[in-house]
Amino acid sequence: MIHHGAAPDTYTDGAAVVRSYWNYHVNSLGWSDIGYNYLTDKFGNIYKGRMNADPQNQDCRGAHAGASNNESIGVSFLGNSDVTIPTEAQLDATAEFMGWWFNVRGYDPTASANITLQSGGTASVPRICGHKDVNIGGTDCPGVALYADLADLRNRTNAVINACNALYIYGTSDSDFIDGVQLACIIHRKIKRICICQYTNILKPKNN
Repeated sequence: MIHHGAAPDTYTDGAAVVRSYWNYHVNSLGWSDIGYNYLTDKFGNIYKGRMNADPQNQDCRGAHAGASNNESIGVSFLGNSDVTIPTEAQLDATAEFMGWWFNVRGYDPTASANITLQSGGTASVPRICGHKDVNIGGTDCPGVALYADLADLRNRTNAVINACNALYIYGTSDSDFIDGVQLACIIHRKIKRICICQYTNILKPKNN
């Protein structure tokens, strides 16, 4: 589920913005961590918002969409997409990250699925949906520009999966992995930050 921060994108330090989220969510709202599972800044960095010791094999419940939390993860774009458009770096990094996530979870990023709505009831929504798709009439998140990009983001995510899967001609034996990263994806230079086996560009800013 895609969100935006609804705050200016004039920042120069994405990690500092993420730390400010942590401070607000934990110290002001009393939550256990940042509400979003992951966040992405305009420079293309992906941040882990909610602590998860084993993201390869499990997800943890976020606090980003009420009753929809149990059936989703939340990815928040830093910035306000009602005012500015997401950067290409942001969109590319998110597609790469979600390509990894959807592949290891076995979901089709271009498909829809039933979900419990934050606004009540259930509905079938795209697996890559905006917050307003599950909180009908309750929010405009993720903003006009980002919401308009979601169809393209689904296609980009699917393209990442297809590109990486096409490289299995290099094999999947232990010798085809270097420090947990599939050799095929290292060779395929267009895939800069992900491989199907392990996503390695998730940052967790210190809380102080």
